[in-house]
Amino acid sequence: MVSSSNKISYFTLSGDFIKDKKYTLFGSKIRAVNNKYVGFVWVFREDYVAYILYNSDIKPIKELHRGKALVHTNGRRDLFEIFFYDTYKNKIVVAHREGFIIDIFDSNGNRIHSIKHKVKPVPFTNEEREKVIRYWREERGLDQWQIEYLEKRTDFPGNYPPIQTCRLADGKIYVVTYTKKDDQYECLIYDVNGKFLKKAYLPLKMLAPNHAFPFSINGNNLYQLIYNNEDNIWELHVNRID
Repeated sequence: MVSSSNKISYFTLSGDFIKDKKYTLFGSKIRAVNNKYVGFVWVFREDYVAYILYNSDIKPIKELHRGKALVHTNGRRDLFEIFFYDTYKNKIVVAHREGFIIDIFDSNGNRIHSIKHKVKPVPFTNEEREKVIRYWREERGLDQWQIEYLEKRTDFPGNYPPIQTCRLADGKIYVVTYTKKDDQYECLIYDVNGKFLKKAYLPLKMLAPNHAFPFSINGNNLYQLIYNNEDNIWELHVNRID
């Protein structure tokens, strides 16, 4: 199943096209769970993002979670975006947009467990703020006027958020935080039912304090695409998660 901006396309594992299913959800990516789907909607006029369970025709059944949008109706915007939902077999996993809370639902949208964890706050310093501005300039190519405009609109926090991001793989939930040890990021690992398994540290490379290079987890390995500025190439780095 390939989720595009306005349709889902189905292929066989050998690559043969089966069918398309179109939908009109604003900005949503779709995840399948049994004969249903999970997606999200951004309601700008009411300043929230909601994660929704849909039926097989992509009609809404139930709202799973609602949280503050990244960009607000007053023109202000947050620096960090906490955005994660995924499915595994008959389970749905959704990270709250504030705090360290991760909900696990069955395929009918019934909450069966919530992971809650207390994280020691990690300060967001002026030095890291300057790194974000440098990223806007050097990686995104914004000019000085655009940077000043974005800087005035952005709410820079005093601390990093409790969750950096999550990944769902091999029946495990990998929750990455901003806590660091020897330049590696803490990763709390749970099973798909919410039972804590272990803590690991990942050698994640960051484009900016709020933006990691793209990465995935599979087969107990961390895969990350990292741009090598010196050689002007993209590299795939693979590290075992101990």
